[in-house]
Amino acid sequence: MKVLISLPGSISQEPAQEECFIAGYESEGGSWTGTVEVYQFTTLAQSLAYARTNGFNIFIRPTHEANFPQTLSLSREYYKSGITMFMPAGNNNYQ
Repeated sequence: MKVLISLPGSISQEPAQEECFIAGYESEGGSWTGTVEVYQFTTLAQSLAYARTNGFNIFIRPTHEANFPQTLSLSREYYKSGITMFMPAGNNNYQ
């Protein structure tokens, strides 16, 4: 399994994304044997295109998208090509 975590902001703002994903996966008793890649992309379309081109199965991007109809349309399009998209709500900004 290949997971792409796409960050709309700087990777330095979310430094533990890979470790957090693996810890969450393994918290249910599984053993993670796949790959997780974290990249910064400007747009959702860019990051989904990268995911499809590089054979990712799961795509994760925080909910910073202002254009929900476009997001829904893109998620449906890429789901048909085998990519499941998750958009977790909330953020890690505790300031």
